[in-house]
Amino acid sequence: MESPSGKRNVKIQIYRIPVSDAQVDCDVSVVYKEIRDTTWIPYTIDSLVGYDTILYSENIKVPLDTIVKEVEILNQKEWVHSQLNRYGKPNYTTVVFQIPQPKKADLIEEEIIGWAFWIGVDQEAKEAWNSNVSNIKQSLQQISSYLISPLGGLIVGLVSNLYTPSTGEDIHWQLVTMRNGEKTVLAYGKSIAAYRKVIPPLIYFYLENDNYLHGVEVNIIVSMVKKIIKYTYKEVQKYRVEPRYVKLHRKKMNIKKRIIILPSH
Repeated sequence: MESPSGKRNVKIQIYRIPVSDAQVDCDVSVVYKEIRDTTWIPYTIDSLVGYDTILYSENIKVPLDTIVKEVEILNQKEWVHSQLNRYGKPNYTTVVFQIPQPKKADLIEEEIIGWAFWIGVDQEAKEAWNSNVSNIKQSLQQISSYLISPLGGLIVGLVSNLYTPSTGEDIHWQLVTMRNGEKTVLAYGKSIAAYRKVIPPLIYFYLENDNYLHGVEVNIIVSMVKKIIKYTYKEVQKYRVEPRYVKLHRKKMNIKKRIIILPSH
């Protein structure tokens, strides 16, 4: 029979036909019984039974030597013309230099302790510098053979000041750095000789001579002191504690339920 929706509906009737007259009154009712099946599933576990102390070797990096060393970055003479010089040259100049960056490798590390500079004009300042060298040379050698100038002594605190002349030609000077395109003056003065202990980075010195008739020779010295640490690898014996386990074999019970159909009589 076909329904209006196009689907077919089917009706089925099931009849019991006894095979004999003796089976006419047979009771065909059933009962449902739940039974449980038990199985044992083997498994293993790690059981902590103690701890073992194990000796082993390891290479570690240890300091081998430490050196305090002065490095001369700049030692330069610069002529600065007078305002009315016959060459028509400007009465100012700049001295540019680069700052070395500390090294860092597997077996060597450098740390910058500090920086210092000296600006000296003509012979008077030169003689003052030589006097400083003579006065501090012996003390420098007692600290480190790698300290080579009064600037090194100034950086490490061996001396708190240096001798400067009181007479002679002077110079306007500025210690200038550029950061993000902006000029910053770190230090400045008008001196026959000048020195400072400073902090990097430095970019250049600006020198200006306000003398109308006499040009001057300016000597600029820049030094830094760095600590150099050298390392080596050393084999050392160490101990570590590790847990000790044994494997235990176990079984766990698994119960599975199921339903069976049985005759009711």
